[in-house]
Amino acid sequence: MNIVGSTVTVVGSTDPTKVGVRGEVLIDSAKTILIESEGGRITVEKKGSVLQVQGTRDVVVGLDLMGRQEDRLRSRKN
Repeated sequence: MNIVGSTVTVVGSTDPTKVGVRGEVLIDSAKTILIESEGGRITVEKKGSVLQVQGTRDVVVGLDLMGRQEDRLRSRKN
């Protein structure tokens, strides 16, 4: 799943300071995502996080996003 450019809300996290963070996903790296929120740019660890994608019913578990986006797409094609 490609979430770059999507607006997400962190609905669960092992870091309670990240719960409720909402904004646009700027970068999807191997272990983190960078979100542009009203409070600035916030890095969220994928492991232990759950994201709600705005405008959909999609809830994304961070572990499902582990690894680089291009590697996830490549393994899907095989």
